[in-house]
Amino acid sequence: MEGAERKIAKVPSSDDSCVTFILNDETHTIGQPLHMLINNQPEVEFAGYSVPHILEKKINFRIQTKSQDHLAVDSLRQGLSDFERFWRHTDATFDNAVQRFSNSTTH
Repeated sequence: MEGAERKIAKVPSSDDSCVTFILNDETHTIGQPLHMLINNQPEVEFAGYSVPHILEKKINFRIQTKSQDHLAVDSLRQGLSDFERFWRHTDATFDNAVQRFSNSTTH
């Protein structure tokens, strides 16, 4: 699609271990848990995010790794994978609880 923004864009950087990514069409809903998950990775020195403006639906996400040998994009990929796994578990746990509640009530 012409003119369409990429979901995730990498801000040009000369150091691939310290990169800012722009996550378009995202808010604190993914920013905070992703920040927490990436900061818990042993290879990561720093991970943080900001919302440039309250009316913009995007976040700037910065990752700095402890070593030039570990790329920031790899930490982002791992964080997104961990987030997806976390969300699937949460969703399944909620669905199971609703089902148990529905089965336990009498009409």
